[in-house]
Amino acid sequence: MRAFSDANSLLAKGQRELGAACAAVVKSAHDVDRGIGALDRFQRIGGALPAPGTSDTPSHSTPLVNAVPPHRPRPARLWKWLVWPVSLLAAFFDSVFVASTIHEVLGLSEDEQVQYWLAYLPGVGITVCLLAVGSFLAERLAAEAVPGRRRRLVEPWACVIGLLLLVMLCGAVRILIAADSDAYLVVYAPVILVLLLLLGIAAIVTKVRSYDPAGIAEAEERRASRKAVEGGRKHAKAVGRGLAERMKAADDLSDRTRKALTAHVTEWFALKTTFDTMEQAARRHVEDAATGLVEERTRTGLAGAFDFPLATTDWPDEPGLREARGQYPERRREGPGIEWDLLSEAEHVLDLYHPDGFADRLRRVLGELDRQWSAHGPAEDAVIAEVEEPGAEEEKGGEKERTG
Repeated sequence: MRAFSDANSLLAKGQRELGAACAAVVKSAHDVDRGIGALDRFQRIGGALPAPGTSDTPSHSTPLVNAVPPHRPRPARLWKWLVWPVSLLAAFFDSVFVASTIHEVLGLSEDEQVQYWLAYLPGVGITVCLLAVGSFLAERLAAEAVPGRRRRLVEPWACVIGLLLLVMLCGAVRILIAADSDAYLVVYAPVILVLLLLLGIAAIVTKVRSYDPAGIAEAEERRASRKAVEGGRKHAKAVGRGLAERMKAADDLSDRTRKALTAHVTEWFALKTTFDTMEQAARRHVEDAATGLVEERTRTGLAGAFDFPLATTDWPDEPGLREARGQYPERRREGPGIEWDLLSEAEHVLDLYHPDGFADRLRRVLGELDRQWSAHGPAEDAVIAEVEEPGAEEEKGGEKERTG
């Protein structure tokens, strides 16, 4: 009786220590559970994100060369080179012609610096208009050259006729001014006018002949291709940064969860040690008492009226009862005994928050996360490597624009 009482007193005194250990285990278990839950949610959200290279960014533009009529021949390279010399020559003569006309009409001299030199700008403007008319006319002619399309002769040439009339008007004004001034070059005025007209027509014709719809379409396609490549590179960098941030966040979550699991294992083993120590101490009281009684019987030779089963910690059996119930019967409710119910809550906590369950969950979530990282293969590593090495030389996209 005294042994049972001492054992129960020992268990009762250790309840505060046991309760603190149970609280620490529960707290650490909740920390691990939160960490694994956060990691699992991160893995599920990450699995729903688009993979590298699966964005809506177009990988290549629509080919524009196919829109060009295949029957139209490509212009010779010489016409493209002649555009600028002819344009500069026309600009020079038109500027001199128009400026001299303005100088004589307005009576400007070189002393009036600003007005004198501004008189040259209209000639440059005329040259720009010639190039614009040539481009417009080339586009209209290219459109009219499409088979099966209705041709209208007047529409493409309307701007050319208007420009020629304007040049002829300027030439007529110049002839009148020269005639009034009795200049010695007045006899050459018609020739000069014809030369200016021919020069203007040459600028227009050169621009028309150098017009290359296929080249323009190819240049547009190359620019669109370079733009698409640049957009794809920027998108890849953005995806790489996102993947790097996701991997860093996953590593942080994994580290925190592992640390929480390590702390939980430590607390769990501390509770298990306290539990085992209290259980063994209670058993030791009863076993020591039973051992003393057995030794006393051996010394005195008195058997007594009870059997002392050292394998259990219950009240001794009456004579013959052990043979009837077996050598190691289950715990009996009758008679004094150790109040193991004082350890039942701690035992429940040990079973409920066993570290193996958390370790299995963490291993499963980390496996899913690893499979998610490796789902895209080398493409993901290339994207992340490009983000981690921003100083690497970027590949220059596209080729030089075609000139012939």
